Amino acid sequence: MIVEKRLGPTYATPGEKVTADELRRLGCSDALVAYLAPSPAHMALKHPREWFWTDRKWFKGASREVTDEIARFAGGFFCELPLEEQAAMMGIRIVHAPGVRFNSGRGLWQSAAGNGISIEELGLEISLRPGERGSSYEGRGLTAFWFMLSKTFEDMNGYWLGYEPTKRQRYQPGPDYARMVLASVDAVLADPKGIHRRHREYLQTLWRGLELRDVTDWIEIVGGSFIRRYHEHCYSVGANGQGGHPDLTISGSELRFVEVKGKDRMHANQASWIVDIAEPLGLDVTVLKVG
Repeated sequence: MIVEKRLGPTYATPGEKVTADELRRLGCSDALVAYLAPSPAHMALKHPREWFWTDRKWFKGASREVTDEIARFAGGFFCELPLEEQAAMMGIRIVHAPGVRFNSGRGLWQSAAGNGISIEELGLEISLRPGERGSSYEGRGLTAFWFMLSKTFEDMNGYWLGYEPTKRQRYQPGPDYARMVLASVDAVLADPKGIHRRHREYLQTLWRGLELRDVTDWIEIVGGSFIRRYHEHCYSVGANGQGGHPDLTISGSELRFVEVKGKDRMHANQASWIVDIAEPLGLDVTVLKVG
């Protein structure tokens, strides 16, 4: 028996879980039930509809036999499909481009200038068209902006972003909360340097090597309109768009996102980003396969 896959966005079925008894009725072995629901009252962390969309390595501590059984029920794992099948399933194009390995550095590729660069940097070099700008930060630019936003929201409202005023429970997605978040988004867009100055130590600790100039460059590349649309969508419906962000963000006459691949394939969180963020916002996403 192959269980039904989730077809819509992840936020459409938040927190769906099943009990050990339901797993047994599905036909799961004792070993699988013991892993997913170790006590009778325990709820399985992942609903069977999500198994296909979950990377095998997510099931930490599970034996190969257990993850193989999960794969049989799920009809496989998305992360293990050939890249071409993944792209077809997500409705995105694959663009192929040649690439030459750089012989003096592991994992590096040869740039047009002849030096060694990462595959993401090579992807940006290949993908940029005349008049375009881009970044190869993956989701780090967005995450860095979110840290600025979180401190600004707390300064303006007196409690943490993503929570209700009591700080004891997560926020309720909807237009009212989204409006509050957008007020803080506008404050960050109006004065990113001032916010960085007030919270410099906190931000630099969490920015993973990015500097203020990198973040303001990212803001200029994506534009305030996209940043507002993105956050309004996320906090209106409860989408989490930070994980799985494509490698490249490129802007010119339009905003484009590119996931760069060598021999690897797409991960489950990258599929979720397409379904939860790109499709609702009408974003252009492609895969660049190098090699």
